Amino acid sequence: AFQFNKITVFVFCALFLQDVMEFPAMTSGLIVLAGTVPTFFTSFLGGKAADRWGSRPPLLLALAINTAALVCVALAMALENTTGVALALVFWGIALPVIAVPARRALMGAVPADQQGQASGVNLTTQMFGGTLAMAICGSLLAVTGSYAVVFATNAAVGALARHEHQHRAPGQPAPEGRRPAHRHCPPPAERRRERPLRRR
Repeated sequence: AFQFNKITVFVFCALFLQDVMEFPAMTSGLIVLAGTVPTFFTSFLGGKAADRWGSRPPLLLALAINTAALVCVALAMALENTTGVALALVFWGIALPVIAVPARRALMGAVPADQQGQASGVNLTTQMFGGTLAMAICGSLLAVTGSYAVVFATNAAVGALARHEHQHRAPGQPAPEGRRPAHRHCPPPAERRRERPLRRR
């Protein structure tokens, strides 16, 4: 959902601004930039929130904000309101890193240390597939309907489905997120003190 969401916004929002609103390419790029500037700040905040409250709460909140922002983008496009599109992109950009950072943290924390490289590769492949799927689906929708609002309403629906899935998914690990499973028994400090051999005087 993350890459599907991102590719749709960057590609089809710029197309809307040039094709429908008849802005030059530079102006369209600056308007889309409104969705990327907040990521410089919320990337750090998203990671900090995930470390404090776990991956799921900030992820669910960010998906809700993301979906609402995309609905607003779709409505603003239907009304051909450039200001509404830009403002909605700001909130979309605020939520975007808070989706990516906790999700990646949960993925890396759910696998052993010797399998994290494989998990990272699977994550990257999934994101690339999501971006390709976004181009295929949204491009087809635009060709059939001729409506950018339909494209972004579909994008919002994908975000809502992703949030529903994460909200009702049972936790995969009994241990807290982000902690690696222990590979050997480590006795508590009191037992370690008792097991320590006495020094001879």
